Amino acid sequence: MYKKLLITVAAAASLAACQHGMKGGTAGGTIAPATPPTSNFLPPGTTVNARLDEALSMANHEGEGVNLTVADNVYAQDGSLAIPAGTMLQGRLTGVHNAKAAGEQNVVRVNFDDLVLRGQHYPFTGMVANVQANGVGVLNESDASKTVSKGMLGAGAGQVLSMGMGPTAGVMIPAGSVFTVRSSMGIQVH
Repeated sequence: MYKKLLITVAAAASLAACQHGMKGGTAGGTIAPATPPTSNFLPPGTTVNARLDEALSMANHEGEGVNLTVADNVYAQDGSLAIPAGTMLQGRLTGVHNAKAAGEQNVVRVNFDDLVLRGQHYPFTGMVANVQANGVGVLNESDASKTVSKGMLGAGAGQVLSMGMGPTAGVMIPAGSVFTVRSSMGIQVH
């Protein structure tokens, strides 16, 4: 009897956490992919592939906007359309570092914080899991911390992207490059 009660309480607590947009994740700290149960709630781990609207280069500056357009529909478990292609994901550059020496990385940090879904703005927190562009890599937490500690970027929100080594003119992420972005907080959709 006690065991059944404990299981019921644990299940209720888990459901309540999902409904209140709690963070999800794995033991390693990364967010596991998740499929929305319905189009009314996007759980942590909801993943979108989105195209970069305008090229990013080492000529960009901290504070400039970075916008993505969702490329593929995201369907919920119940078959409803949770995130239609064309949805906007908006953010900002929160850091830019141009390499000054051969062996030094060119890096930018991007933070996406606004999901524009069916004309409504929703606060968004997430991470860039991948960028499909030649010479661009997403730095893991450890490498990103080293980049900050070396003074290349100040502390700030967002994902650090490597754009090659050494002082190179014309280093860029072209418009149309596909970013895979995964939410780290649940979003209740109206």
